[in-house]
Amino acid sequence: MASWTYDSFANSSPANDVLNMSVGPAPVAMTTATTPSDSKQVANMLWTFAAPLIFCTGVVGNVLILFVMSRRRMRGTTTSLYLRAMALGDLCALVTGIIPEWLEATDIVVFKRLHPVTCKLEKFSFFTCGDTAIWILVVFTVDRFIAVAFPLCKKHMCLYGRARIYCLLTLVAAAAKNTHVFWTRGAVYTFNARLNVTEVNNCGQPPPYAHFERFVRPWIAFTIISVIPFCVLLFCNTWIIKVLLDVKRMRENQPLAGRPKDKALVQMTAMCLSASFCFLLCISPSIVLLIGRPYWTSSEHENNIYYICKSVSNQLVYVNHSANFFLYCLTGRRFRQELVLLCACRKSYGAGASASESKATLYKFTTNVHRNNAHKGAIRGDFIHMKVRRI
Repeated sequence: MASWTYDSFANSSPANDVLNMSVGPAPVAMTTATTPSDSKQVANMLWTFAAPLIFCTGVVGNVLILFVMSRRRMRGTTTSLYLRAMALGDLCALVTGIIPEWLEATDIVVFKRLHPVTCKLEKFSFFTCGDTAIWILVVFTVDRFIAVAFPLCKKHMCLYGRARIYCLLTLVAAAAKNTHVFWTRGAVYTFNARLNVTEVNNCGQPPPYAHFERFVRPWIAFTIISVIPFCVLLFCNTWIIKVLLDVKRMRENQPLAGRPKDKALVQMTAMCLSASFCFLLCISPSIVLLIGRPYWTSSEHENNIYYICKSVSNQLVYVNHSANFFLYCLTGRRFRQELVLLCACRKSYGAGASASESKATLYKFTTNVHRNNAHKGAIRGDFIHMKVRRI
């Protein structure tokens, strides 16, 4: 019988095909599965080369979001507050997530294994920042849903002061959810009989909480970070799209009524929709792998494949924290305008020139208005004077 394995097929070449299809037992070197060192090497290459690109792109993009949404024309609305809060959460998630992983992949330092305290702080900070960014997106989507579906309630519920409270409550709730890492993560001691030494893992799962970390926490994360946000985002976005289509059909017969407000609402909603769908696409694989880990790592071969898939899914999580800037540029015309003005202000006096030109235009407009009013007043005075003379 011919000896043939999936790994030999995946890594086949014209020279190896003849050897792999030869009669009798195939050589061990040709049919061995991916070794742990090979899978770790592939994962380290992903972290070494892809992670810095994602990190730099995400940091620059989120900082630009903070600057753009803090400009005078943009700030003062709930949308600007939510987008700034999301950018800040994404920025913290990138810093607390990618930097330790990159240092570990490049064999510089394994931050989480230095001490049990560093392990707990790394896990807590990254989980809290990521959860906060995700749930601020959910709150922002609900805010847009209320503004579109219930415009009469917008003045009472979608307020800037309340949005601050919602963001603060989101941060507190995310921190409370992840406080368990301070006792479910820590030092684990194992005795190596072959070397007659006791090995220490400073970022392990202590025996009382090992079952919770492996079987319970993944389902909690799946529910709170994936299922509930997915359902809320799907329902709100579907309803928003339906309402906007209805409004578009109603406006066809009266194209001038409420046109600027409708355009601004559509742009804000498009920014919200793009961020929501990006979240759904990037976060779901990591949650699925987290749940399936206890069941998909029964053999060494499956464990190696899981290790590589985990690296890819984690990269997608960081892509979600880095992509909002590009989504806003694609869907937000007002955001693009403010970004151009911001960049022009930094590079040259283009923005200042445009501002002076707008001031000059405004001055000419007001001067003409005053002249017209004065001219009308003079005509009216002459008309009254003529009437008096006639009397």
